[in-house]
Amino acid sequence: MSDDRTDSGQDGPPAPARPLQPPASSWSDPAPPDTTLRGPGGAARPWLVGGGALVVVVAVCGVLVGVLGGDDHGAAKSAATQSPTQVAKAKTFKAAPEECQLVKPDTLAKILPAARCTPSQFSGEGPGGFLRMSAWKSDSGSALDVNLNIGSTAKSNYDMDKETALTALKGMQTITDSRAVDGIGDKAYLIHAVDKEPFSLRKTTLVVNESNATFTVEYTYGADSGLSEQQAEQYATDAARDVLGSLT
Repeated sequence: MSDDRTDSGQDGPPAPARPLQPPASSWSDPAPPDTTLRGPGGAARPWLVGGGALVVVVAVCGVLVGVLGGDDHGAAKSAATQSPTQVAKAKTFKAAPEECQLVKPDTLAKILPAARCTPSQFSGEGPGGFLRMSAWKSDSGSALDVNLNIGSTAKSNYDMDKETALTALKGMQTITDSRAVDGIGDKAYLIHAVDKEPFSLRKTTLVVNESNATFTVEYTYGADSGLSEQQAEQYATDAARDVLGSLT
């Protein structure tokens, strides 16, 4: 029997139970990591668009959110549909060199002598992956552009990059050849195009996917340069092999 009593000699009420502590609110969770678009050196990159960047803008806007923002659900879904053997054998790229080191100097000396490299303002890194974008230009007017993205959305970006190359400038250029090619990456697609008058440039585009990396190589040259489509195709392929070989 309890010794607690009221003045009248009766037992007093039991002490109230200690209330349970409410669960921690999600508002008290630590803030998510900074997802500011940053370049390879860690500095924030401004979002600038230069002249003649129509195709770049179309392609980049489609991948910035997925690559830099992350898509863990999509990656988990993809892994869940693969067998354990497939998952174990799949490559996962985690690093790439600086933009102007994606293509070897020896290759550039052959396909684009004395070219100057300019990294794109769209290059950056985020929790979902990273982008490397660069352009080499020569005094002759020929140019080489490389747009690389590594992340969980790479496989879907391959289809988008291919569609962009085929249709983004259909009012300004004519596709002369387009086909899948073997021997590089998990899959690759080649497109030859020529400008409609009054312009006179030709472009060979190679879109490549391997594992979690997708990239596009564009080789642009003058119609009066004397270069054949077969030669331009070899140049684009040589550059693409360099890009793929630089990934780790």
